[in-house]
Amino acid sequence: MVAAVASGLADRPAEIVGPQAGQPDYRQMLTEAAIAAESHFSLHAPCTTATVRDRSTKVFDVKNPSSLYIPKMAFESVTVSGCGRTTAVNLEVMSRRDGHGWALKQRLPGDSHADFDLQNAAMVDILSDLQSALPPACPRPTIGKDMQVGATQIYVSEGDAHFVRPGEKLLLPKLNRPGYSIVLTVADPALLKDINAPLAWTEIWPLTACGTDRSFTVTFAPLRSRPDHFQIFTSRHWPGTYQVPGK
Repeated sequence: MVAAVASGLADRPAEIVGPQAGQPDYRQMLTEAAIAAESHFSLHAPCTTATVRDRSTKVFDVKNPSSLYIPKMAFESVTVSGCGRTTAVNLEVMSRRDGHGWALKQRLPGDSHADFDLQNAAMVDILSDLQSALPPACPRPTIGKDMQVGATQIYVSEGDAHFVRPGEKLLLPKLNRPGYSIVLTVADPALLKDINAPLAWTEIWPLTACGTDRSFTVTFAPLRSRPDHFQIFTSRHWPGTYQVPGK
Protein backbone atom coordinates (compact mmCIF):
# COMPACT_ATOMS: atom_id res chain seq x y z
CA MET A 1 0.00 0.00 0.00
CA VAL A 2 1.00 3.62 -0.49
CA ALA A 3 2.24 5.50 2.57
CA ALA A 4 -0.04 8.53 2.77
CA VAL A 5 -1.86 10.65 5.30
CA ALA A 6 -5.67 10.73 5.13
CA SER A 7 -7.11 14.20 4.55
CA GLY A 8 -10.33 15.76 3.31
CA LEU A 9 -12.51 12.73 4.10
CA ALA A 10 -15.59 12.76 6.34
CA ASP A 11 -16.68 9.96 8.69
CA ARG A 12 -18.46 7.03 7.04
CA PRO A 13 -21.49 4.99 8.18
CA ALA A 14 -20.53 2.47 10.87
CA GLU A 15 -21.92 -0.40 8.78
CA ILE A 16 -19.21 0.27 6.19
CA VAL A 17 -16.35 1.04 8.56
CA GLY A 18 -16.90 -2.32 10.24
CA PRO A 19 -17.34 -3.75 13.75
CA GLN A 20 -13.77 -3.26 14.99
CA ALA A 21 -12.08 -0.63 12.83
CA GLY A 22 -12.30 3.07 13.61
CA GLN A 23 -12.97 6.03 11.34
CA PRO A 24 -9.24 6.95 11.14
CA ASP A 25 -8.41 3.41 9.98
CA TYR A 26 -11.06 3.58 7.25
CA ARG A 27 -9.93 7.03 6.09
CA GLN A 28 -6.32 5.89 5.92
CA MET A 29 -7.29 2.76 3.97
CA LEU A 30 -9.42 4.77 1.53
CA THR A 31 -6.68 7.36 1.02
CA GLU A 32 -4.06 4.72 0.25
CA ALA A 33 -6.42 2.78 -2.03
CA ALA A 34 -7.41 5.91 -3.96
CA ILE A 35 -3.79 6.95 -4.56
CA ALA A 36 -2.95 3.41 -5.69
CA ALA A 37 -5.95 3.36 -8.07
CA GLU A 38 -4.95 6.70 -9.61
CA SER A 39 -1.47 5.31 -10.25
CA HIS A 40 -2.89 2.08 -11.70
CA PHE A 41 -5.06 3.80 -14.32
CA SER A 42 -2.72 6.70 -15.16
CA LEU A 43 0.45 4.56 -15.36
CA HIS A 44 2.25 7.20 -13.26
CA ALA A 45 4.13 6.47 -10.06
CA PRO A 46 1.95 6.77 -6.94
CA CYS A 47 1.76 10.38 -5.75
CA THR A 48 2.35 9.89 -2.03
CA THR A 49 1.88 13.63 -1.36
CA ALA A 50 -1.56 13.73 -2.99
CA THR A 51 -4.63 14.97 -1.15
CA VAL A 52 -7.79 12.85 -1.24
CA ARG A 53 -11.13 14.60 -0.88
CA ASP A 54 -14.74 13.45 -0.89
CA ARG A 55 -16.97 13.48 -3.95
CA SER A 56 -19.72 11.13 -2.79
CA THR A 57 -20.41 8.00 -0.74
CA LYS A 58 -23.37 5.74 -1.49
CA VAL A 59 -24.25 2.60 0.46
CA PHE A 60 -26.10 -0.31 -1.16
CA ASP A 61 -27.47 -3.63 0.04
CA VAL A 62 -25.66 -6.64 -1.40
CA LYS A 63 -27.66 -9.58 -2.72
CA ASN A 64 -26.35 -13.03 -1.81
CA PRO A 65 -23.22 -11.73 -0.07
CA SER A 66 -20.30 -13.87 0.99
CA SER A 67 -20.47 -14.98 4.61
CA LEU A 68 -17.15 -13.18 5.13
CA TYR A 69 -18.59 -9.72 4.56
CA ILE A 70 -21.26 -7.42 5.96
CA PRO A 71 -24.09 -7.35 3.33
CA LYS A 72 -23.50 -3.69 2.49
CA MET A 73 -21.31 -2.11 -0.17
CA ALA A 74 -20.04 1.46 -0.29
CA PHE A 75 -19.47 3.15 -3.62
CA GLU A 76 -16.75 5.64 -2.79
CA SER A 77 -15.95 8.45 -5.20
CA VAL A 78 -13.05 10.73 -4.24
CA THR A 79 -10.78 13.27 -5.90
CA VAL A 80 -7.05 12.57 -5.85
CA SER A 81 -4.95 15.72 -6.42
CA GLY A 82 -1.18 15.95 -6.50
CA CYS A 83 1.99 15.72 -8.62
CA GLY A 84 0.29 17.83 -11.30
CA ARG A 85 -2.67 15.46 -11.67
CA THR A 86 -6.30 15.55 -10.52
CA THR A 87 -8.44 12.45 -10.93
CA ALA A 88 -11.87 11.30 -9.83
CA VAL A 89 -11.25 7.82 -8.39
CA ASN A 90 -14.04 5.30 -7.75
CA LEU A 91 -13.92 2.30 -5.43
CA GLU A 92 -16.33 -0.36 -4.20
CA VAL A 93 -15.74 -1.26 -0.55
CA MET A 94 -17.09 -4.08 1.62
CA SER A 95 -16.25 -4.64 5.29
CA ARG A 96 -15.32 -8.02 6.73
CA ARG A 97 -17.64 -9.35 9.44
CA ASP A 98 -14.65 -10.19 11.66
CA GLY A 99 -13.44 -6.59 11.44
CA HIS A 100 -10.15 -7.58 9.82
CA GLY A 101 -10.10 -5.19 6.92
CA TRP A 102 -12.03 -4.50 3.74
CA ALA A 103 -12.43 -5.86 0.23
CA LEU A 104 -11.96 -3.27 -2.51
CA LYS A 105 -12.62 -3.14 -6.25
CA GLN A 106 -11.38 -0.37 -8.52
CA ARG A 107 -13.97 1.12 -10.85
CA LEU A 108 -12.80 3.19 -13.80
CA PRO A 109 -11.95 6.81 -13.00
CA GLY A 110 -14.34 9.65 -13.83
CA ASP A 111 -18.12 9.76 -13.97
CA SER A 112 -19.12 6.34 -15.31
CA HIS A 113 -22.52 5.17 -14.04
CA ALA A 114 -21.64 1.50 -14.59
CA ASP A 115 -20.69 -0.69 -11.65
CA PHE A 116 -17.59 -2.87 -11.48
CA ASP A 117 -19.20 -5.92 -13.12
CA LEU A 118 -20.69 -3.91 -16.00
CA GLN A 119 -17.39 -2.18 -16.62
CA ASN A 120 -15.58 -5.52 -16.68
CA ALA A 121 -18.10 -6.96 -19.16
CA ALA A 122 -17.67 -3.99 -21.50
CA MET A 123 -13.88 -4.07 -21.20
CA VAL A 124 -13.76 -7.68 -22.42
CA ASP A 125 -15.24 -6.59 -25.77
CA ILE A 126 -13.05 -3.48 -25.91
CA LEU A 127 -9.80 -5.34 -25.29
CA SER A 128 -10.68 -7.89 -27.96
CA ASP A 129 -11.36 -5.11 -30.48
CA LEU A 130 -8.19 -3.25 -29.49
CA GLN A 131 -6.03 -6.33 -29.93
CA SER A 132 -7.12 -6.58 -33.55
CA ALA A 133 -6.72 -2.83 -34.19
CA LEU A 134 -3.23 -2.23 -32.79
CA PRO A 135 -0.08 -2.73 -34.89
CA PRO A 136 1.60 -6.12 -34.39
CA ALA A 137 4.55 -4.51 -32.62
CA CYS A 138 2.31 -3.16 -29.84
CA PRO A 139 1.96 -5.21 -26.65
CA ARG A 140 -1.37 -6.74 -25.71
CA PRO A 141 -3.31 -3.90 -24.04
CA THR A 142 -3.50 -4.39 -20.28
CA ILE A 143 -4.89 -1.84 -17.82
CA GLY A 144 -2.30 -0.84 -15.26
CA LYS A 145 0.56 -2.09 -17.41
CA ASP A 146 0.57 -0.58 -20.90
CA MET A 147 -2.90 0.95 -21.36
CA GLN A 148 -3.79 4.26 -19.75
CA VAL A 149 -7.39 5.00 -18.72
CA GLY A 150 -8.58 8.60 -18.48
CA ALA A 151 -11.65 10.04 -16.79
CA THR A 152 -14.81 8.41 -18.13
CA GLN A 153 -17.67 10.76 -18.93
CA ILE A 154 -21.36 10.60 -19.77
CA TYR A 155 -21.72 11.16 -23.53
CA VAL A 156 -25.45 10.50 -23.98
CA SER A 157 -27.86 10.87 -21.05
CA GLU A 158 -30.76 8.56 -20.25
CA GLY A 159 -33.58 9.09 -22.73
CA ASP A 160 -31.33 10.25 -25.56
CA ALA A 161 -30.13 6.81 -26.74
CA HIS A 162 -32.36 5.35 -29.47
CA PHE A 163 -32.52 1.83 -30.93
CA VAL A 164 -33.78 0.97 -34.42
CA ARG A 165 -34.07 -1.95 -36.85
CA PRO A 166 -31.50 -2.19 -39.68
CA GLY A 167 -32.38 0.36 -42.35
CA GLU A 168 -34.95 2.14 -40.19
CA LYS A 169 -34.91 5.94 -40.32
CA LEU A 170 -35.40 7.91 -37.13
CA LEU A 171 -36.15 11.60 -36.76
CA LEU A 172 -34.36 12.40 -33.53
CA PRO A 173 -36.59 13.98 -30.90
CA LYS A 174 -35.57 16.95 -28.80
CA LEU A 175 -32.81 16.14 -26.32
CA ASN A 176 -33.93 15.36 -22.79
CA ARG A 177 -30.76 16.94 -21.44
CA PRO A 178 -27.99 19.11 -22.94
CA GLY A 179 -25.46 17.01 -24.82
CA TYR A 180 -25.69 14.42 -27.57
CA SER A 181 -28.06 11.74 -28.80
CA ILE A 182 -27.15 8.42 -30.36
CA VAL A 183 -28.90 5.89 -32.60
CA LEU A 184 -27.95 2.22 -32.40
CA THR A 185 -28.97 -0.50 -34.84
CA VAL A 186 -30.21 -3.78 -33.34
CA ALA A 187 -30.73 -6.67 -35.77
CA ASP A 188 -32.47 -9.03 -33.32
CA PRO A 189 -36.20 -8.06 -33.13
CA ALA A 190 -36.66 -9.74 -29.75
CA LEU A 191 -33.69 -7.90 -28.27
CA LEU A 192 -34.85 -4.61 -29.77
CA LYS A 193 -38.24 -5.04 -28.08
CA ASP A 194 -36.64 -6.00 -24.78
CA ILE A 195 -34.31 -2.98 -24.53
CA ASN A 196 -35.61 -0.36 -22.12
CA ALA A 197 -34.44 2.59 -24.23
CA PRO A 198 -35.51 5.44 -21.88
CA LEU A 199 -33.07 4.12 -19.26
CA ALA A 200 -30.09 3.52 -21.59
CA TRP A 201 -27.08 5.82 -21.59
CA THR A 202 -23.71 6.14 -23.37
CA GLU A 203 -20.27 6.88 -21.94
CA ILE A 204 -16.91 7.79 -23.42
CA TRP A 205 -13.97 5.80 -22.08
CA PRO A 206 -10.67 7.59 -22.87
CA LEU A 207 -8.04 4.91 -23.47
CA THR A 208 -4.44 5.26 -24.62
CA ALA A 209 -2.64 2.18 -25.93
CA CYS A 210 0.71 1.98 -27.71
CA GLY A 211 1.02 5.74 -27.32
CA THR A 212 -2.13 6.63 -29.28
CA ASP A 213 -5.77 7.50 -28.59
CA ARG A 214 -7.89 4.36 -28.51
CA SER A 215 -11.05 5.70 -26.86
CA PHE A 216 -14.42 3.93 -27.02
CA THR A 217 -18.07 4.80 -26.60
CA VAL A 218 -19.96 2.34 -24.43
CA THR A 219 -23.76 2.15 -24.32
CA PHE A 220 -25.50 0.38 -21.44
CA ALA A 221 -29.08 -0.65 -22.25
CA PRO A 222 -31.12 -2.30 -19.47
CA LEU A 223 -33.54 -5.07 -20.44
CA ARG A 224 -37.27 -4.95 -19.68
CA SER A 225 -37.43 -8.68 -18.99
CA ARG A 226 -34.53 -8.56 -16.51
CA PRO A 227 -34.06 -5.01 -15.18
CA ASP A 228 -30.72 -5.83 -13.55
CA HIS A 229 -29.28 -7.14 -16.85
CA PHE A 230 -27.85 -4.99 -19.64
CA GLN A 231 -27.09 -5.22 -23.33
CA ILE A 232 -23.73 -3.51 -23.87
CA PHE A 233 -22.70 -1.84 -27.14
CA THR A 234 -19.08 -0.76 -27.64
CA SER A 235 -17.75 1.31 -30.51
CA ARG A 236 -14.41 2.81 -31.49
CA HIS A 237 -14.21 6.52 -30.78
CA TRP A 238 -10.70 7.52 -31.79
CA PRO A 239 -9.83 9.88 -34.68
CA GLY A 240 -10.40 8.39 -38.12
CA THR A 241 -12.22 5.29 -36.89
CA TYR A 242 -15.62 6.48 -35.72
CA GLN A 243 -18.25 3.77 -36.19
CA VAL A 244 -22.01 3.66 -36.10
CA PRO A 245 -22.65 1.87 -32.77
CA GLY A 246 -24.53 -1.40 -32.91
CA LYS A 247 -23.50 -2.30 -36.47
